[in-house]
Amino acid sequence: CSGDGTREAVLGFDDDRLVYLDTGERLSMTDNWKFAIGRARGDYVLFVGDDDAILPGALDRLEPWLAAGRASILTWPLMFYRWPMDGAPARASGASAGAGSVAGAIDMRRRAGCAMRMGSWRHYEVPTIYHSAFHRSLVDAIRDRAGRVFHTMAPDVFAGFAAAAITAS
Repeated sequence: CSGDGTREAVLGFDDDRLVYLDTGERLSMTDNWKFAIGRARGDYVLFVGDDDAILPGALDRLEPWLAAGRASILTWPLMFYRWPMDGAPARASGASAGAGSVAGAIDMRRRAGCAMRMGSWRHYEVPTIYHSAFHRSLVDAIRDRAGRVFHTMAPDVFAGFAAAAITAS
């Protein structure tokens, strides 16, 4: 429901994988995400915010894992980006997966429990659908158990903790 030329920009790409959706009205973040996930077509779901980006080559590195389809969640180290502002240059910081990184299972319940004991201060330790890829079966399991995938004013955090409650690791 934006009026800033988004529709025209999206339609300018010649790629049938890219779909422009218009809700027809302004929605809350939670309702907007519900609208989007209800129309998602892939086996995995990943949300990228309007102020976020995917680094060049990241999808190429992720694609073999997505194609294998064995993991309920695919996650990676968070990077934080600071937009250029007040004369300060843009800056990125955070952990780097690096070329020699080893994939492995993480204990979602342990991470969620630690975050809860810290008063949710470390909620970013729990993989969320905003910075991870959730398999469709996990999204459906959250919806079946909670009535909808997204609740609260922080739908990404809710989905992460809901995933921790559902997954074994």
